[in-house]
Amino acid sequence: MFDDETRSGVMKFAHVLVVHDASYDLEEHFAALRNRFIVRTATSIAQAAEVVGSIDIRCVIGVVGGTMTARDLVGTFGSGGRLALLRTRDTSGDDDVFLLTETRCVLLSPTPEEVVAGVANLVERSRQA
Repeated sequence: MFDDETRSGVMKFAHVLVVHDASYDLEEHFAALRNRFIVRTATSIAQAAEVVGSIDIRCVIGVVGGTMTARDLVGTFGSGGRLALLRTRDTSGDDDVFLLTETRCVLLSPTPEEVVAGVANLVERSRQA
């Protein structure tokens, strides 16, 4: 088993992908994630699917709102394993209902530090699988 120092070093080599509407300013989240992971970004689901097909992505973070719907993100990346969703102020009522009824979705807390903690948990689980 890894000690905390080794685990932190290994996490730095894990790729995560943030899929978000281009209009969102997620710089605080990106900065926090970059302290622990290699961060890729995509501003469309099609672009994100292309990245996932070419790189070993350990976690896909879907930012729900704007042009990104929870249903489309789950439909493309699945609801278990490596997909985590982040609500925004623009998350629609339909998305909220979907998130409440799709029990296997991982929903991240909105602060950058809590996003990093949630992603680290998913990455660790993917390493153990």
